[in-house]
Amino acid sequence: MSDSFWGQIQANEILSRALKKGTVSHAYLFLGPTGVGKKKAAYAFATRLNCKEIQDDGSSCSHCASCKKMAAGGHPDFITIEAEGASIKIDQIRKLKKTLSYPPFESGYRLVFIPDIHVTLQRREVVNSLLKTLEEPPPSTVFILTTDEGSDLLPTIVSRCQVVPFHHLSQNNVKEYLVSQGVDKTLAQKAAAASGGSLGLAEQLCSSHHLELVEELVRNISLLKPAESEAVEIIFRTAEKMAKLKDELGSFLELLKLWYVDCLKAHVLSLNGLFIWPDLQQNTFSAKQRWNLSELSDKVALINQAQKQIKANCNKSFVCEILFWNLIQ
Repeated sequence: MSDSFWGQIQANEILSRALKKGTVSHAYLFLGPTGVGKKKAAYAFATRLNCKEIQDDGSSCSHCASCKKMAAGGHPDFITIEAEGASIKIDQIRKLKKTLSYPPFESGYRLVFIPDIHVTLQRREVVNSLLKTLEEPPPSTVFILTTDEGSDLLPTIVSRCQVVPFHHLSQNNVKEYLVSQGVDKTLAQKAAAASGGSLGLAEQLCSSHHLELVEELVRNISLLKPAESEAVEIIFRTAEKMAKLKDELGSFLELLKLWYVDCLKAHVLSLNGLFIWPDLQQNTFSAKQRWNLSELSDKVALINQAQKQIKANCNKSFVCEILFWNLIQ
């Protein structure tokens, strides 16, 4: 099971101990930052609970009927409750209660997985409907809920669950995981550095062209001057590429902000080894020479403003053009 808890030693120990001693709780709350492996861990724990041929190290076998069904996403005793639209609806909880009134179809445990409850459990009537079942679920039923740290959760939910803490991953943890999944070492290093400890974001970066586009944008920002004849053409061309990211544009701009963090570090610390984007070090020092701390902070504010405009469904191409133009000023 440990491979699915990459870098999460405490969470792995808590759940492994419960499995070994036979003291599995009726409800768990996986609490921690976004993208650190909470959902992967939930699937791994659920797989382990119903595995028919547990390995000597406590991991699931991956080849019994139960493990194969979990891997294929078709296990009849693994129920996922996700938002329909903006949040979970009361009818979904009523249907769940009806299902739970019957014993598991074929396994020792029935697992109910409710991810991202800080987003999906917004309706008071839905929470109230779930609370009784969460506190006293039917025999052989285990709830696994996930939520981000710092979320404003109802104490009534937290008190009914055993909290399992998840933490930010180190850059080295993320890199090692990516390499173990077959990612090129150079790409893994870049993605890990830009991920901020989020395994989910690092995986997304490896499967997209975000890193390449950030590097292209940074080089243009640090070198291009507004008065240069090719500035307008470069701005339009790059803004068009950015706009094509569509729903991923907001997260792309988060990556760009990380480079500005490097620029601020260059002013304050002058430490080469702490850069998030080590491959862009030359551009970082060019930016340091070109803009002071106040000006760099203003540019981060411009990116924040652009993100708000994108969320408000403003024209993405126009927002990117204005942003790019302001960033090279």
